[in-house]
Amino acid sequence: MRVFVYVCVLALVLPAGYWLGAAQLLPGWLNAEIARQPDLDGRVQPVTGFPARFDLVLDNPAWRSAESDLEWRSAIVRATLPSFAPNRLRLDLSAPQDVLLAGAALQIDSARFDADIALGLDLALADAGINISDMRLTPALAVQALAELDLRLTAQEGARYGLALDGRGLHLAPALLASFGPEADLPNILSAFGLDAVLAFEQPVALTAPPPILRQVDIARAMLVWGDIQLGLSGQVQRSESGDLDGDLTVVARNWQPLLRALVAAGVLAPDIAGYVGMFLTGQADPATGEVALPVLLRGSVLSLGPFALLEVPRF
Repeated sequence: MRVFVYVCVLALVLPAGYWLGAAQLLPGWLNAEIARQPDLDGRVQPVTGFPARFDLVLDNPAWRSAESDLEWRSAIVRATLPSFAPNRLRLDLSAPQDVLLAGAALQIDSARFDADIALGLDLALADAGINISDMRLTPALAVQALAELDLRLTAQEGARYGLALDGRGLHLAPALLASFGPEADLPNILSAFGLDAVLAFEQPVALTAPPPILRQVDIARAMLVWGDIQLGLSGQVQRSESGDLDGDLTVVARNWQPLLRALVAAGVLAPDIAGYVGMFLTGQADPATGEVALPVLLRGSVLSLGPFALLEVPRF
């Protein structure tokens, strides 16, 4: 009986001691780390959540890039780590956020803005995700609102990561639509968009190493619904040693005519090239559905449809 009592006492005391000790150490260590980083500001408050979790509150967090052309700040960020799984971190970023990009101020308000991350024993990324709902951006520079976004990055074999992204209700800013011209006649909402892909890096993503270079993207599914316009994409993109992108892609498009007019209005496509592209797409379209499935080449970061060079893709 006495042994049983000792075991019960230890079962209660050891976890409590572990939590109390860690709760005492965490704020001091985190505040010291923040003070050591010239691009970070903020103050970690005492830990709560005994005994199941460590709940941390970071007051007035701020971050600025080394070039000082990008700054982010918020009034508060909440973080939670389970007591017996401290390698799993959840962040609550739903408080208003202020972003300063190249001198332009932007405020982000969200009903929900959660991020979570899980690390392996070697501090390599095992899993990470972002969930956003009812986001509003002020002023509306390119996007003014987003109904929902779910993003998940999951480690696979080696330095490969599965990426799943789904979103809906992306409201475009009036100024962005106006840049296409009235003849484009495009709706102001992307009703749905998504991506399923595998990202291959040079090495695993880890907290103890600089961000690795992304070498290859295998796209199983990319889709966008913009009014009557429906676009799909699949294929593979590789990054060369020079930084250029090469790949073979398949684009599936339905009701593509408004998008072609918008690309001309925005100056992305020259009118004469767009005329040839339009005739080519019309000839390739399914007579019953109007759907077009086309192979698209990416060579030296230039995207081409047959003999037509469409645009130069940004390097990553």
